[in-house]
Amino acid sequence: MKTKIVALMMCMLMIAIVPLAAGMTIERENEKDDSLFGRTIIRGFVSNVRQKGTEITFRAIRLHYFTISGMEKITGVIRLKKCTVDDFAFERRWDMGPLGSFSWIFGVVRGGLEVN
Repeated sequence: MKTKIVALMMCMLMIAIVPLAAGMTIERENEKDDSLFGRTIIRGFVSNVRQKGTEITFRAIRLHYFTISGMEKITGVIRLKKCTVDDFAFERRWDMGPLGSFSWIFGVVRGGLEVN
């Protein structure tokens, strides 16, 4: 009788401890993703560059883009459309023309390119 009570107590203890141990995992949300997937490489001539925080809005004169996702790659050219990109991993911009109104831009963007 005493062993049955001890076995029952051990079962109850194990039922209580296993979920507690499973919930003690630590998730890291602020890790930087250094993989190549989910990136867009852009290059080309743009005008009317406006920067607001990490978001850059411009009018694409001729902009080439190359997007890498998990299963496919997408390439294309955007002409004379308004575009917005956010969260540059790397950006280089050369301004030219009167008052820097035209720019040649090259950059790697986390995520995609939004065309309006």
